[in-house]
Amino acid sequence: MGYNKNKLMNLKKIAYTLSLFTLFISSCSKQDGINDKVIQVDISTSQPLNMADIVKHISIIPLETNDSCLIKRIVSMQVRNGKIFINNDLNEVMVFDEKGKYIHSTRHLFGQGPNDYVGLSSMYIDENSHIGIYELLSPRIREYDNFLKLVHSYQMNIPDSTRTAREMRSYAKLTEDIYVINDPKDIHFYSVEQKKILKTIHDEYPDLIGITSHFRLANYNDALFYSYSYPCDTLYEVDKSTLSLRPVAIYDFNEESVNVKEIPQDMPMDYYMYYLMKTDKIIVLDKFHLHDADIGYFIKEQHSYFAYKKRNGKVTVYQQGEEYIFPVPSAIEDNKFYYAALPHKAKTFIDKTLMDKQDIERIENLNDDDNQVVVCYELK
Repeated sequence: MGYNKNKLMNLKKIAYTLSLFTLFISSCSKQDGINDKVIQVDISTSQPLNMADIVKHISIIPLETNDSCLIKRIVSMQVRNGKIFINNDLNEVMVFDEKGKYIHSTRHLFGQGPNDYVGLSSMYIDENSHIGIYELLSPRIREYDNFLKLVHSYQMNIPDSTRTAREMRSYAKLTEDIYVINDPKDIHFYSVEQKKILKTIHDEYPDLIGITSHFRLANYNDALFYSYSYPCDTLYEVDKSTLSLRPVAIYDFNEESVNVKEIPQDMPMDYYMYYLMKTDKIIVLDKFHLHDADIGYFIKEQHSYFAYKKRNGKVTVYQQGEEYIFPVPSAIEDNKFYYAALPHKAKTFIDKTLMDKQDIERIENLNDDDNQVVVCYELK
């Protein structure tokens, strides 16, 4: 009897030791997984921008200009299957082909009819190039096919208590059933089939918004990415299986970047802007996770930089030059960055040595009152 009791005690000790060992291995594995995402950036190693280091070719897409397609203000832009989709002044989605020829607009659907939308706070283009429009006041999502026929209309049962007048909601389609709505105070995972919020992720710093990031929700290369719009060192991928945010790039500036915890909350927007202009810390802007590279933009003491890292390669830091600038893209598709530039400023964003003769002629013949020109960077 005593032997069996001692044997049982030994087995319990072994099981306990194994459980601790398993827990240790698991925690190490998770930490290694996080460490793999860390991108060490040393700004002291920055070098002048040489666009040829990262760009293979630059092409120019002048967007057609006529009375039917005048662009007032580009709120956002997406590129799907070569087509260019533009949210024009929160009123319409304009569509251009890969050469910049105007195709059509949703302008005639702006109204009070059963198939119409009453506002365009955010747009989303799915893999079929269908146009999704988020109406802020309803709130409602309407989706139109390639012929601008209404195919879906979903009333969204989302509380309005977290809305802010400072910044519009953005949204994206995660699956056929689940949509991601960013307040931006909260991130809601909403099921159109169940007509309810499945999960909400609350933003810890909801008042520091709309300052440094153009992209909160960005869909490119078969993935949906999320970045807080205040200074944040981390880029997340939206995980559709767990309805969570998974870090894919964590920029480490060795404690030289702005810590939002040190910024007082509930202050006027002017205070935040003044703080960021005067700080000697690094302010992280937009970040992008491509198939084989990571690119993160940041500023320090009003000088612009970006960090470029090929997968399993070293980090190179470039300081944006006076001759030309590699801008934060307006849209991404595959290994191409697209930037919508005003005609009179387009030359600021090009290196003519990377362009064909025809594209150089196109940019030389732009008129200041033309629509924007889209600069396409094919990355190496």
